[in-house]
Amino acid sequence: AAPQLDMEGRLAELLTQGCDDRIVINAKTGMHKYNGTNRPVPGSIRRSSCTFNVPTEEVFQDGVKTLHQLDADPGQTDALHETMVKRLGEIWGAAGTALTMFPSGTDAEFLPMLVALARALRLGGPLASIISCAGEVGSGTSQASVGQHFSPLLPQPEMHENVHVVGGSIFAEEDRPEIRAIELKLRDAHGKRFPMEELDATVKSSVEKALGDDGNAVVLVHMVVGSKTGHLMPSLECMQALISTYGERVLPLADACQVRMVDNGLQHLVSAGLAVIATGSKFYGGPPFCAAALLPDAMVAELNTALAEGAPGNLRGKVKASSLNAYLDASLVPPELSVLKALLRDASPNLGLLMRWRMALCNIENYHAIPEHERHCIENEWMSETQDLIRAKGLETVGLFEDVSSRRASMQRRGTVAFKAESGMLPDATIILLDLRKPEADGSMRRCTLAEMKRIHNLMARDLSGTAGIQEPEKAEWAIRCFLAQPVSLCSSIHVLRAAIGAPLTIRLSKGDNEAVRSEDGCWVDKLH
Repeated sequence: AAPQLDMEGRLAELLTQGCDDRIVINAKTGMHKYNGTNRPVPGSIRRSSCTFNVPTEEVFQDGVKTLHQLDADPGQTDALHETMVKRLGEIWGAAGTALTMFPSGTDAEFLPMLVALARALRLGGPLASIISCAGEVGSGTSQASVGQHFSPLLPQPEMHENVHVVGGSIFAEEDRPEIRAIELKLRDAHGKRFPMEELDATVKSSVEKALGDDGNAVVLVHMVVGSKTGHLMPSLECMQALISTYGERVLPLADACQVRMVDNGLQHLVSAGLAVIATGSKFYGGPPFCAAALLPDAMVAELNTALAEGAPGNLRGKVKASSLNAYLDASLVPPELSVLKALLRDASPNLGLLMRWRMALCNIENYHAIPEHERHCIENEWMSETQDLIRAKGLETVGLFEDVSSRRASMQRRGTVAFKAESGMLPDATIILLDLRKPEADGSMRRCTLAEMKRIHNLMARDLSGTAGIQEPEKAEWAIRCFLAQPVSLCSSIHVLRAAIGAPLTIRLSKGDNEAVRSEDGCWVDKLH
């Protein structure tokens, strides 16, 4: 038993390594910044898959088993990496596509940024990065997409000799490229989504301005295929129109980090000529964080050429002098990206990242073993039943946020669904937005502030039994740790907490665990109240 406990402790520690400060465990609370844990929590309720995941006992023990195997033969580390890359390609229908593992979806931004930068250097002008759904994608996206550090902790700090600053460039000062960020919003000032045609028009006009009046040579355009609230911006049709109009001056990138996608959805985007960023640590239920960047063959060839000796703009020298190696070492670069692989130094294997991907792959295998139609039915049923449960309780404090667009015509609604289907997203929503309110002294109810939402999010993840001042302390739900997804601000006055279905919950429901799941959903709603 003691060796097993020691191995579990090692795995728990590894799950906090090789990434950034978001997954460092606070010694006092036992939780990281997202109010989650690096160990299974027996008896807990997990509905947080659009932010993070608490490992289930099954995937944690799978990780322990893998760690035992690597201890017995450390030489199998590279083989583990190669096997996982191959298997992900097979499951996603992307076998043979260059897949580079990254510590998180944020630093995975660096790879498509390099391709875009290569084009800008060759064309002789600056690069701009358009970030769609700003505020509803990863918090470090804008910084990473322009080649900036976004965290005080580097994944592999031993590979970076100098002190780095959040917001500082990963490129050396003496040869630093010019890259600008342009942030575009999904919503108006009242928190309502713009209709798809307006979102597309906003992106098109921003690209036109960036390449025209602003004088940029190339624009890296983010197509968000599933924001924190489950939305798309812009449409694939818009991206294809931009490519048709501007050619190589547009570098198309699909941010599919949530991977709330149909089978072969990721490969569909790669085949359409987009670079794609995905993760195993959102919908798929892997521990935070583990990500991958997939490049179409044409971008692979382009980057190899741009990194060669004597190529225009000296991208090779810029990369060699940069701190990219602190995020990505040669062992994680696929053989297809041969020049980048040769340019980066080898480091000790990022075992924390490999273990997080191994545990995510356990869920990915089990999820995709369920027939696709059955999975979608399970997900739709959970969404419908959980929303009905919340409505039936009739609570003044916990309600559903109706996430409507600023134009509510039925024709537009069908159009939005069609655009999502064309991008490979799941056909229906899998994220519930929770509208929380609290009573005022005069008996009226007001929406919770963002600070209050963050406090609620933290309290939900804790055992509150025995806490002084709680009402009806005999209630069992106070002791149950309920992991929900972090709050998101839709505008200055509207903030929502989120509950989502992910692969682990879908797998449970496919095994007939409906009654227990329904009881859990009633419990977390009651605790939230």
